[in-house]
Amino acid sequence: MRKKISALLSSCTLLLLSVLIVTAQTNCAALLDDALFAVEDNCGDTGRNEACYGFDQVEASFISTIDDTTFSQPTDLAPVADIASIRTAPLNLEQGTWGVAVMNLQADLPDTLPGQTVTFILLGDVEVENAVDPADAFDPADGIDVTVTATNGANIRSGPGLTFNVIGGAPTNNTLVADGISEDGGWLRIAYRERPAWVSLDVIADDDAIAELPTLSPDLRTPMQAFFLRTGIGQPECNEAPDDILLVQGPEDIEVSITVNGADINLGSSGALRLVEEDGVFFLEIIVFDGVFETGGQTVTAGQSTRMPLGTAEDVSGLDGEDNELVVIGPASEPITIDLQEFGLDWCAVGDLPPAILNYGIEVNCDGEEPPVFTTNTGTGTSGTNTTSTDGTSPVTSVEDVDCSAFSILTTSFPSNVFTLSWTPAVGADEYHVALFDESGFNSRTITDITDTSVVVNGGEGFAGTGSVHVRAYLNDEYVCFTQVGFTRAPDPQEPVGGYDGNSRNISVSITCFIYGGGDDYSIEVTWSNATAPIDIFVQNNSAFSEELSGTVNLFTGSPQPPGVVILTGDQTLEFTCTNFIEGNL
Repeated sequence: MRKKISALLSSCTLLLLSVLIVTAQTNCAALLDDALFAVEDNCGDTGRNEACYGFDQVEASFISTIDDTTFSQPTDLAPVADIASIRTAPLNLEQGTWGVAVMNLQADLPDTLPGQTVTFILLGDVEVENAVDPADAFDPADGIDVTVTATNGANIRSGPGLTFNVIGGAPTNNTLVADGISEDGGWLRIAYRERPAWVSLDVIADDDAIAELPTLSPDLRTPMQAFFLRTGIGQPECNEAPDDILLVQGPEDIEVSITVNGADINLGSSGALRLVEEDGVFFLEIIVFDGVFETGGQTVTAGQSTRMPLGTAEDVSGLDGEDNELVVIGPASEPITIDLQEFGLDWCAVGDLPPAILNYGIEVNCDGEEPPVFTTNTGTGTSGTNTTSTDGTSPVTSVEDVDCSAFSILTTSFPSNVFTLSWTPAVGADEYHVALFDESGFNSRTITDITDTSVVVNGGEGFAGTGSVHVRAYLNDEYVCFTQVGFTRAPDPQEPVGGYDGNSRNISVSITCFIYGGGDDYSIEVTWSNATAPIDIFVQNNSAFSEELSGTVNLFTGSPQPPGVVILTGDQTLEFTCTNFIEGNL
């Protein structure tokens, strides 16, 4: 009888335990949903250089005395410049708490791009301590108008020097907005197509106000651009919750810099930072969701992670008054590929973060989702070894239809202008696309509809520096796999200041001028080919931008008679005037 009672009690205990586990998981999922919904509502309007109290519990210490109501409940905002440290609470199902806070930082983004921020989201047991003393914080300039004077216009580059590629151009007498000077004093930082860019002082009109602009050295830091990070290192109470992390996301396709526990990190993407422990040693771990992180001598791409060892150091402290900082004491480890399918089981909540608090959505493979497999060439100047990996840009076609195992780039030389790119086939693919990227991840060239395994690439005179080229294989218009290779290109030694004379280039342009309704409406059709860079077309206040190096665009100009057409590419300026008009029908 006693045995039967014991067996019955054991069965009841297991049943009760199972019920408790299921209930806890259900409560956990509900808590996470409630928290993320609340954060979207509470912090959707967080401005630049502001911190938002997202969900219970969030603690903060300030540099100076505050009143009792400052940053005390969800929806509260505070300037990041006033914060010494901010900490969010770990997941606690019993108390129904899971700390979430949002910070939008300026970092090294210029004031001339006011809508762009670096977003920090603290999830769970996370503390961020400000390491930028208010007395040392950089205050970016508002910017001044400068005028292009060079006869051939000005090249717009991705960095301050001839080793950076040309990403656009500005015609003579065009006005640009500059907010800083390079360390060597030869270049101005400007805002161009919603991203920072640079133009040579040699092509800009003299202006006394230029001398008042700040010198933009790498050691400048705005509030909270440098900080010390501490996170929990245990597992959360339920499977639905991600580990305790600081999520960091810059503006899409723009590289920004931050300093974390003494380590400088350049990022043009989304990733997670956390502390991990291994054999009694603490590490700062970086996990990249999309784009690229660069730190400690390593480049970490989507679906990879790296670690840097942490230790103590004298005379290193943040602003909270506590002498407990860990600093990076060694280089970053060789990046490793993450099993994103397994990774997504515990991190699905990251993919559920509301778009209102992000610069753009993040994709994380969740429980039950099978991420497709693709091949990537890991070479850095020659064809490399193909390995299988996964990331947020995974193909949507099964690789069973295409053999990508030998898909790799054969070209090893990348001159400063025109070169032939060739690759081994992805057997079964019916089309290829080629894309060139500069060192910041900006897509500077794209060629589509390639059915052969080679193509002539006109990179554009003046394109220089490091970057990468991708060849993507398609089947039935569906992305299958890709191979990539890094390269370094020297600047064109013959390029004059301000770029080449457009009349000496091989671009072909024709315009057709239309008149409608007896002279009440006008339009101009522009057709071009052989452009060396994406083009801008200006007619009055009407402009069109195209990544394509050939095509047609029609711009309505209204009344009266339309003026000339200005066409800009990365290295040339062409002007046309309408003299003959064709009768059109609206």
